[in-house]
Amino acid sequence: MMDKGLITIVDENDNILWYKKRWTLEHWKDIYRISGLWLENSRWEVLIAQRAYSKKNQWWKRWPAAAWTVEKWETYESNILKESQEEIWLELKDYEIGVKEFVHAKENNNRKYFCQRFIAKSDKKVEELEIQKEEVEKIMRISKQDLINWIEQKPEDFVVGAIHYIDLFCC
Repeated sequence: MMDKGLITIVDENDNILWYKKRWTLEHWKDIYRISGLWLENSRWEVLIAQRAYSKKNQWWKRWPAAAWTVEKWETYESNILKESQEEIWLELKDYEIGVKEFVHAKENNNRKYFCQRFIAKSDKKVEELEIQKEEVEKIMRISKQDLINWIEQKPEDFVVGAIHYIDLFCC
């Protein structure tokens, strides 16, 4: 039987060390894994999601179309395939594996994690996507330039590290 809720803990080189229950993470020392989806349409608009108000960490902030912490039985890839299906009801078929980076979010409880980004295209309208209300409050499409402006003018509206979106995807 799978033990749900076990988070993959890694070293500074992203090698798996062990697994921990989510609520036992020691953010000042544990490094974990996250997958994130950058989703554009053919008009170069980006889909962003607003985290549910019920979330414990960074509730109400915006983040990529889908993202989540990698659990014991998952890889970065299997995690993002599952999360895109669950969070925005989108089955990913054609996607690219993007940049993986180490993030040390000192301004967010000193969290440390590797974030593997995935890039995909979809022309599905926002209205055609069904969101998982426990995870996502709402979704929207926005032009890259408007996203850049928003992140630069109000970074507090986005999860820590959103400024990296600009360098990775918008240029």
